[in-house]
Amino acid sequence: MPARLQAAALGLLVCAATPAAAVEALPVSGELGCDDYGVAACEYFDPASGLRVKLPLDWPMRLLRVSTETGPAAGVRQPHAERWVVIDYLPEEPANPEVSLFQAVVLPRPVWQRLSAQPGPAPGIEVATSRTRAVVASRGQVNPYPPDSRDAQIFEALVPSLEEISLILTLRPDR
Repeated sequence: MPARLQAAALGLLVCAATPAAAVEALPVSGELGCDDYGVAACEYFDPASGLRVKLPLDWPMRLLRVSTETGPAAGVRQPHAERWVVIDYLPEEPANPEVSLFQAVVLPRPVWQRLSAQPGPAPGIEVATSRTRAVVASRGQVNPYPPDSRDAQIFEALVPSLEEISLILTLRPDR
């Protein structure tokens, strides 16, 4: 390949790799930090499970806590879970309770198939899938805040639909 083409190809690779560099690795456990001003994407990736977490840029991150667990700590939340993620709403009024917008787990696909086939309620709804894994999400409780309060309005505006959750949580296709 001529040197000029090699340089152009290398430039394209660098440009293509730049956005991926902005994606941070999901920590083993703890809270995820996100830019509250929407300057940088709030995007994390877990190479072990293939889970990508990408929060909407217009969410008020100062009012949200995004937490994750993996390994045995995730398994405590949901048996057989490889990864657990929750997004909690932190109300503006200190007397109001913190409430989860939704939580999700990454399960091995055979485990999810077994759980979803059993009688009784499943632990959630599948929002992402790959050949070997499934992301199963459940939304939080109904709006617990006083009607017409600012926290009630914000909470209602933030609660994502299952379709929106499937855009927030995705799985890398298995090879």
